[in-house]
Amino acid sequence: MKFLLLTVVLWVAWSLWRNQQRRDAAPPPRRAQPAQALPPVQMVPCAHCGMHVPQSEAVQSDGRSYCSSAHARLGPA
Repeated sequence: MKFLLLTVVLWVAWSLWRNQQRRDAAPPPRRAQPAQALPPVQMVPCAHCGMHVPQSEAVQSDGRSYCSSAHARLGPA
């Protein structure tokens, strides 16, 4: 019985040592490059409801910006 217990203890110790050796030998994980920041976008308020939308997505009508074509049809508030 002592022989079996000694064998198990030695096997566990050897396994832990081997795993530690593998971790030490492995190259460190590569760090991901940070995402490039997008340039700021000009925001404009809707002339009808006041909600701000990107200028590239705004609907232009009569020199004013609107958040949708429905609000452009309704006109300024």
